[in-house]
Amino acid sequence: MARKEKNWVRAGAEFELMIMDDLHVYGFITQRSSGSRGAADVIAFGPGEGRPELLLIQAKMSEETIPPAERRSLLDLARRSGGVPVTASRLGGAPVYRELTGQGPKEWIPFRPRRTWDDTLRGIRGIPLDRHCELPPRHRGRHWSP
Repeated sequence: MARKEKNWVRAGAEFELMIMDDLHVYGFITQRSSGSRGAADVIAFGPGEGRPELLLIQAKMSEETIPPAERRSLLDLARRSGGVPVTASRLGGAPVYRELTGQGPKEWIPFRPRRTWDDTLRGIRGIPLDRHCELPPRHRGRHWSP
């Protein structure tokens, strides 16, 4: 029997959808750049302090760092758009986010999206913050285990 090879394109697309679902919980509106044709794989627009926050996310399935050219491209796009350059890697299933702070591979800080007011109210009412209602309608039936 022939061994099945992992479809990395499909796995990458599923990881990008996982990132989008994760950000929807925080109140972000997301858009995926199919085929990784731009500097950012996922663009997210959501709640921020004082003004909406724009996240430019480069997704990596197996690495925590991105190549220098991709890093420069993402940082340049963030500078021009006023967005936050973020990488997302898949460690242990759930997305792990890092905000890029410079050109070097070690120039980053941990990043976590801010909670929305609705999430704050859930916490006050005693509903666990890691248990949210349901997935957005277009992703119902798709479940990923963190």
